[in-house]
Amino acid sequence: MRAPQPAQRLNHSTPRQSTNILVREILDTINEDRVPPLVYTTVLTFLQIMTDKGLVLRDTQGKTHVYRAAVAAEKTQRHLVKDVLERVFSGSVNQLVMHALGSRKISADEVREIKAMLNESDHTPPIAKPLPPAQGHFNPVEPAGSTGPQD
Repeated sequence: MRAPQPAQRLNHSTPRQSTNILVREILDTINEDRVPPLVYTTVLTFLQIMTDKGLVLRDTQGKTHVYRAAVAAEKTQRHLVKDVLERVFSGSVNQLVMHALGSRKISADEVREIKAMLNESDHTPPIAKPLPPAQGHFNPVEPAGSTGPQD
């Protein structure tokens, strides 16, 4: 596993074990895989907004801006996931999970962790719901010869 990059150090810090990081370090990390690259003032503006929201703490040493996380990464991640769930997936956990699982290949370890988490959260047996009949297939409720709803 490679060493954490500057932006990851800021993201995974907690207020008690916070890592100080320079704007330039964050900018360089972001720009490693970004075309077109961001400019220093853009990253600085985002960090100033994050400071105003209480997400990061700033220490100004002369002209140098040094930042560190003000909120634990787990709390920030929970907040962001909740926000994405509501804004992007209209509150549908199912759609969020299906999209996340379909976006990349997951390892066998991740599959085991997900299964364990699902088993832990499954306190009551699921109530079986009948599936709606597929169009064009035999449905014992409809009269013989019917192929389902007609358009």
